[in-house]
Amino acid sequence: MSRKRKIVGDSLLLGTRQAIGLVLVTLQTLFAAKYLGPAGFGTFAIISVLAMMASVGNLGYLAAASRELPHFRATGDAEHERATLNHTAAGELGFAALWTLVILVVAAFQDDRTLRVYLALIALSVVPTKLLGVYQLMAYADKNFNLQSRVSLAVSAVTAGLVIGMVWKFHLYIVLLAPVISSAVGVLLYRRKYRLHLAPADLRRTEFVRLARIGLPMTGLAIVSSNNGLQRWAERALIASYAGAAALGVYAFFFWITMALYSTFGSIMQALQPHVYEVMSRELDDNEVRLYLIKPIWTIIVLALLATGAASAILPDIIAAVLPEYLPGLPILYVLLSATLIGCAYWIPGVMMSAARFNAQFVYLVAWCIAIAVSLCVAIWMLRMGHGIMALAVAYLLSQIILFALTYAHLRRYLFPQPGALKSLIKDLVLPLSNVVAAAIAVVILWGAALPAATTAGGHLLTAALKALAFGALTVPTLALLERRTSLYAAHIRPLLSKLSSARDSE
Repeated sequence: MSRKRKIVGDSLLLGTRQAIGLVLVTLQTLFAAKYLGPAGFGTFAIISVLAMMASVGNLGYLAAASRELPHFRATGDAEHERATLNHTAAGELGFAALWTLVILVVAAFQDDRTLRVYLALIALSVVPTKLLGVYQLMAYADKNFNLQSRVSLAVSAVTAGLVIGMVWKFHLYIVLLAPVISSAVGVLLYRRKYRLHLAPADLRRTEFVRLARIGLPMTGLAIVSSNNGLQRWAERALIASYAGAAALGVYAFFFWITMALYSTFGSIMQALQPHVYEVMSRELDDNEVRLYLIKPIWTIIVLALLATGAASAILPDIIAAVLPEYLPGLPILYVLLSATLIGCAYWIPGVMMSAARFNAQFVYLVAWCIAIAVSLCVAIWMLRMGHGIMALAVAYLLSQIILFALTYAHLRRYLFPQPGALKSLIKDLVLPLSNVVAAAIAVVILWGAALPAATTAGGHLLTAALKALAFGALTVPTLALLERRTSLYAAHIRPLLSKLSSARDSE
């Protein structure tokens, strides 16, 4: 199988299963937001900061290994590959155990018994979540994206099932316990294929140091940039201070929805990332740069356009139907969707910054620090001006614009070596951008102006379905262009559907 076909196939597989997971996460979020209410959702957003800290507070061994393992696979260095995995697993699990102890100590000093239980449940989730991450790394190194996507979907299904089925009775307790159970299920599923054999006798300080030198800038990047990082901590602290827990719950709800969409593209990047690292381990000619880098960038931007456009058309009516108490924060959704689109646009260049060829993790970290510093200054200024939680959404969008500009500026000569190459990419995006924006405006604004608004939950859900169909019909030009450029349907989706149909007929 050609590399191009392998990349598209892996990306499509992950993207399809992640899209199913997105539906589950969305339902889970809707149920949690409904039964917890804005104040309860805000409480969850605050106490989960410790879990966020635990996920990124380490020396970056997983991040380093995600770069090193594909590199050693490409060079055939099995010895270094085994050593990297052994030290990564030992280091990450050690830090997870330490964070578990820290959170339990914090819980012990709380006066409120309920809060102590909440924090204890968060502490219980740290080691299983990290162990699941180590197994994901093993599948990632093998490019076993079929197993990886199946396990991720199972984890999402278990989490969503527990929350949807029990949040009405157990409230925040089950929301916090669900990740513990689902991570354990994920580990058990991975163990059917992989075994983690730690070799303590082979651990060497020099290897820990080597991985830390690679991973520390990456972990610093994760601390300031990830969905669990500094920007999230600062946003939640600012909203809680200036607007209260209920406002934080509204913001966290819309952010959770858009991050679920963002994570769908993250799963596609799981398929692309090792290929990007491998192809960049050698010299690429202009044609290979276009094939392996520029074309995937264009494809992800167009897919993100379609996804965010569809979300802007459909989600308002779904929210109006099931969570009307969150409707005052609806303008935040559109700003966060715009930020999600821009974030997807620089995702592949962001991966390239950490490739061995550039080794620009530190440069990328500085870019993130600049973006977040500006973002938080703007957020504080807007909060003091009385703009409420919209200040955080606008500030986050600004940070994504800054990162987009800085990342492409650093890689401009590599991605666009020939005169007119950048202009060509921009030209190729004009039709999708104008078509999707026009379709979204027609569905979101003109529809509302031309037809009476729904007044019942059923009416809103019917309107959402009709808007989805209208958006799909209006974006046919973009869908046709996407198929012509990538052959996603003809080369991958149609053969898969044919196989499924044949399997059913044979039964």
